[in-house]
Amino acid sequence: MNIYAKIAAFVIAYAIESAALYFLFDKAGEKSYKGLIPVVRYHTLFKVVWHSAYFYPYIVLSIALKILNYFIDILLSYEEMSIALIMFSLVYLAVGIVSAILFIMLQIKTAKAFSRSKGFTVGLVLLHIIFLYILTFSKTTKYIGPQDEDDS
Repeated sequence: MNIYAKIAAFVIAYAIESAALYFLFDKAGEKSYKGLIPVVRYHTLFKVVWHSAYFYPYIVLSIALKILNYFIDILLSYEEMSIALIMFSLVYLAVGIVSAILFIMLQIKTAKAFSRSKGFTVGLVLLHIIFLYILTFSKTTKYIGPQDEDDS
């Protein structure tokens, strides 16, 4: 895949998710334009459905994944496998797993904040964009705010 196709795919995916968050924030009582600004949109999403403090580990993990990916690509260019490649790969795997767990927890909190079922949470995790649009444009979805841990 060439660089232009990657950029086009990123812009299209960004626009699709931004549009959903634009209307979702309106439903949650936040300023809609926050769904269009790159870092602000996730900070606002964490604030609306969970707690804004959890945004910072999420962003650090995202940056760490990009940096580790860069170093792994450099190490893969060498012909022999090195210990450094194995170590970077294991750290990359661990950071990826923690990041995935945090994403799943964010989707659980999103479903609870908009009074949706556990089945809807599964949909948010597996088909994120589709269920985000369902959450955004459903007339029956009401924002009830972040839910406590003991309200399972």
